[in-house]
Amino acid sequence: MLSNLLKPQKESQSVNQATHKLDKICLLAGSDHLPEEIIKSAKQNNISLCVIAIDGHVSCDLSDIVHITVKLGQVGKMLDFLKKHNISKICFAGSVKRPSISDLKLDMAAVKFLAKSGIKKLSGGDDKLLNLLVEFLAENNVTLIGPEEIAPEILADNGCITSTKPSQEDCNDIELGEKILNSLSQYDIGQAIIIENQYVVGIEAAEGTDNLIKRIKDLKKEKKYGVLVKKPKTNQNLKVDLPTIGIRTIQNSIESGLKGIAISAGKTIVINKNELVKLANKHKFFIIGV
Repeated sequence: MLSNLLKPQKESQSVNQATHKLDKICLLAGSDHLPEEIIKSAKQNNISLCVIAIDGHVSCDLSDIVHITVKLGQVGKMLDFLKKHNISKICFAGSVKRPSISDLKLDMAAVKFLAKSGIKKLSGGDDKLLNLLVEFLAENNVTLIGPEEIAPEILADNGCITSTKPSQEDCNDIELGEKILNSLSQYDIGQAIIIENQYVVGIEAAEGTDNLIKRIKDLKKEKKYGVLVKKPKTNQNLKVDLPTIGIRTIQNSIESGLKGIAISAGKTIVINKNELVKLANKHKFFIIGV
């Protein structure tokens, strides 16, 4: 039962804990703060890391790290970089705005791969596009690893990590949100839903979680009520696209009048965890891993 999670919990075990030696890893970096957290953790753990930065997305300082910048679709340039530095492991971190096909800068390696695998694979949801890139890398002997294998501390623990805890009504809303998200997984729609008193206020679509939170502000029936439930889709590739929350998610949720957030323990990245919990506690807002 969800209510059991309100009791003191032992520290959860991270999923996909690394059993192999983490040396010579490349970070494929998008936007937001996750790449910066991964780089910081790699330095602290003496993990050799280089970076392939997606053009127009990465904002963190890469001046002291071996790196290149590529446009979306320049997979041949990526492979040349990996081969030059004898790297066979790559990690994805950060968000990337889904491009239109006309925006992709496909190089010859990408064109040849699509000619063989089928151009139709570019259509569909984010999962299909990400899995296409994973397929391409695998064909070129590059292994994908999850960000938690470099920085296991970024994953959400099991149970409530804030001093404020959800009420029984909140727990009921969380359970309903989980059921609905599980049912929607097959359609590759989104990772988040907002429930208020057993009423669906909003479901994440192409706009992303933060914009979902903003748009439901005027749809809620009560000033401070409702929960955000965020979890991976049933068949989601967790090495490519782990759900993520950060300070901005908490700020938007508080401003929209939500009471708290429920996330998947061991399967959700929590960025800047200490500051995030401090902000939540200040506003009597709960965060719980389920």
